[in-house]
Amino acid sequence: MSGIYDLTSSHIYGLIYRVVDNENGATRVLKAVYRRLWEQRHEFERKSLEPLDWLRATAHRYAMDYKTAKSIICDTPAISQKKSDGASQQQKLDLSEEEKMLLKHAYLETESLADLSARFNNSEERIAGKLELINQKIKRFGQ
Repeated sequence: MSGIYDLTSSHIYGLIYRVVDNENGATRVLKAVYRRLWEQRHEFERKSLEPLDWLRATAHRYAMDYKTAKSIICDTPAISQKKSDGASQQQKLDLSEEEKMLLKHAYLETESLADLSARFNNSEERIAGKLELINQKIKRFGQ
């Protein structure tokens, strides 16, 4: 595994940095991607997956998650929507403080479900469910 890291990390870091656009965030995302690779190393052997393709896709997905979570937590974005009468209306994404903290620890701090479960005193299934509900809110907000 260290050979894969040595051969690919600068390339993967560059992909992540283009999305995240800051060194600290790119480094965090890079660590999360390689942690995930380590956790799934047996899947690669069993399924004969191509590590570089997986790394690129995972790096991009993690970088986009990081960027989205950071903007939600830091900026709480507002968008203008047109009403049926043509007037513009500002709408804000409504997340509770707990949801913002969960996003922060899941995507910005890249904590595992086990860590999130311990931090928020809930089962891993419940945490995964909460993250899915937040994801649905974000998707509905963007429509």
